Amino acid sequence: MDVEDSKKLKKMFKIFRKRISFVISFVFLAVITAAIISSYAIVPVYEVSTQILVNQERTIPGDREERDIQLDLGLIDTYRDIIKSTVILEKVIDKENLNMTPEALFDKVTIRTNDNSQVVNIFIVDENQSRAVEIANTITETFQEEIQTLMNTNNVNILSPAVVRSDLEPINVNPILNIALAGFVSFIFGTIIAFLMEFLDQSLKSEEDVELALGVPVLGVISPFVMEKEAGQVVHPALKRREAQ
Repeated sequence: MDVEDSKKLKKMFKIFRKRISFVISFVFLAVITAAIISSYAIVPVYEVSTQILVNQERTIPGDREERDIQLDLGLIDTYRDIIKSTVILEKVIDKENLNMTPEALFDKVTIRTNDNSQVVNIFIVDENQSRAVEIANTITETFQEEIQTLMNTNNVNILSPAVVRSDLEPINVNPILNIALAGFVSFIFGTIIAFLMEFLDQSLKSEEDVELALGVPVLGVISPFVMEKEAGQVVHPALKRREAQ
C-alpha cells in the first residue's frame, strides 16, 4: 500500500467516524422495524407433511418381482399429477368445507419424491396448522379412495399421516434471522448514504472538515465570542476586561 492509498483510507475512516452517529441510528431504526414486522406484521405460515407408499398389492405370497417395483416407480409421476388434479382437490374442498378455489388449494400443495423411492411426500402450507393437517390427511385419504377407480389399482397406502405439533415453527417467520439481515443490510446502506451525504455537502463546519477538504493540518482556531451590549453600544468582552483592569 503506497502513501496515496494510505491517505485515501485515512480520509474514508475520518468520514465514517464523523458520520458514525448517523449510521448507528440508521441501523437501530432498521433493526427495530424488522423486529416489529417479524413479531406483528407477518402472518405466520405453517408447513405439515404426510407420506404415502406406492406399493403394488401382491396376489401371490413371496418376494415382489423387480418389474412390479419398476411399475410402481413409473406410476409415481402420474400419481403426483393426480394428487394435485381438480378431481381430488374439489372433493377435498367439499369434505373440509374450505372457502377456497381448487387453484388456491393447488398452490398450497407440494409433492416431493426421492429417486428410486416408492414414498411420496405431500406438503401443505397454511396459516392455520390444524387446518393444514386436516387438508393433508384428507388429500391422502381422498387420493387413496379415488385411485382405485381412476387407475383400477389398490397400491397406495398411507405411511405417515400429518399431525399437529406444538413445537412446529412457522416457515416464514424467523425474527433472529430477519433482525440480523436488517442490521447487516442497513449498515451497508447507512454507510453508503453517510458517504454520499459527506461528498454532497461542501460546507466546512469543523477543523476536521478543513483538514479533509484542504489536506493540511489546522494550525490554529479562532474561538467564538459573544458581543455584549452596554449603554446602547456593542462591546467586545476582551475590551471590557481591559477597562476593568
